Amino acid sequence: MVRWLWAAFAASAFCGLALMHAMAADTQDALGLLAEARIAADKETQPTLRIANFGRLAVLYGRLGRRANAEQALARALAEARRKGDLALEAEVARRRAESGDVAGALAAAQSLGKAVRNQVDLAAKAHTMDMLAKAYYAAGREDEALLLISALSVMLAPAPEDSPQLRALKATSAARLSDAQLYCGQFEQILGAENLHRRPTVLVDVAARYAGAGAYERAREVARHIPQPEWRAAALLAMARAKAREGVAKEGETLAKEAYEVATVELHDNGNPGRQFRLMIDFGRTFGELGLRQAALQLLGDARRYAQTAAESGLRIELRHVVARAYAEAGEIDQAITLARKIPDDYARADALASVVAALLDCRDPPCT
Repeated sequence: MVRWLWAAFAASAFCGLALMHAMAADTQDALGLLAEARIAADKETQPTLRIANFGRLAVLYGRLGRRANAEQALARALAEARRKGDLALEAEVARRRAESGDVAGALAAAQSLGKAVRNQVDLAAKAHTMDMLAKAYYAAGREDEALLLISALSVMLAPAPEDSPQLRALKATSAARLSDAQLYCGQFEQILGAENLHRRPTVLVDVAARYAGAGAYERAREVARHIPQPEWRAAALLAMARAKAREGVAKEGETLAKEAYEVATVELHDNGNPGRQFRLMIDFGRTFGELGLRQAALQLLGDARRYAQTAAESGLRIELRHVVARAYAEAGEIDQAITLARKIPDDYARADALASVVAALLDCRDPPCT
């Protein structure tokens, strides 16, 4: 009996040691990739893209427990925002600070920006800053403050004329990102009109994804059922499938993915609309990857990769390659994602794709992938 217990303990200790070594290796890989991403971010010349890159790097360094590196990245992002004189970008940096683990620092920054925003005169700029501030508060766990800002934003934009769609869209997007799915849908009905919701299928896909993320699958399915366009109804079902995969219920996720395939099989194989076909290949590919259906994922992502390589315009080709690299990372195909990311010539896209690989590595580590 004692010998059996000792053997069991030794086996458990060995597994634990192996797991620690695996996690340490993943951490070193992640740090190496982040160093590459940082070099690419340094080369980027557009301030908003530099802020986006360094903000994401800060979050990933925070997840790795590298506080000093996270602070360096945040300092770079904040310097760019202040050089540009854009309060909304400063609020974006505050959000990234919260997501990197420095909640106290993020709240202090948000409170300071809240005072500064009162002096903004331009309505669109003020609305944008309030929107970004709300997201910063939400990231810091202060949902009440975030919703107060959204309410104030709604009141402020209420008199906006009908020919100001950008302001109405901003108001709707703010509510979308901070509210539960039911309130989200209600906000869009109020702002855009219930009769127009079917014209905005991406809104309903996001609503379904929110319900699925909260475990309310019946509500998610009800929303999906009301999406008339097959490709977007399939997108809602795939969002539900990914939620099931993250819950560890892969079989139910596979059933939903199969249903999505049946819904959009014509669109997925329709060469007459390559943009839609590419979007579906990416969505199905990363979903199949999350469900562990590796061969199906690789086939679809391979098709998407070939399509990206044949795009005639260089800017579009870079953008599509960026999307494909991120999809490979999200599908768990890390080696291929790294290879693709390193070949992207655009500095921002290369840094972001490498960051996506690191995020996938960390998602696999915490908890460890099975």
